[in-house]
Amino acid sequence: MKIIDVHSHWGTQRGYPLQTAAEREQQKVTWNSPVKYHSEAAMAQYFRDSNVQTILDFGFSKFLPMEEMQALHDYAFQTEAAHRDVILGHWLHIDPQRSGPAGLKELRRCIDKRIGFLGLGVSASLSPPASDPIYDPLYKLCIEAKSQY
Repeated sequence: MKIIDVHSHWGTQRGYPLQTAAEREQQKVTWNSPVKYHSEAAMAQYFRDSNVQTILDFGFSKFLPMEEMQALHDYAFQTEAAHRDVILGHWLHIDPQRSGPAGLKELRRCIDKRIGFLGLGVSASLSPPASDPIYDPLYKLCIEAKSQY
């Protein structure tokens, strides 16, 4: 059976959702497991071996300065291009409260650069709720982009 995982996290050091030492230590406490990183190729092979195609999610990217966020998004697209058979696309997290107009510009850049699926992930974890009007420009851009494709 072919499985499509619509929300999977990265197993690479650069993309791993727990980025700080404190977060990685909490993994040991919460899930009784050590942090273990994989190369991009090994992560993709794991998906192949499991007969899974996936949409990847950084989750933590909304907390990054814009330059780091852009570099991370570029990394995502490069990895996707190298492993199109198993990586179907990405969820982007852009907090308009933190990023301001630059976040909208970054979403537009990613829409234009996308290879496969691209979704706007909105998590209220340390951000406004998805119903907050601050997200309206991002939502409008997503609606506009959908009508272009």
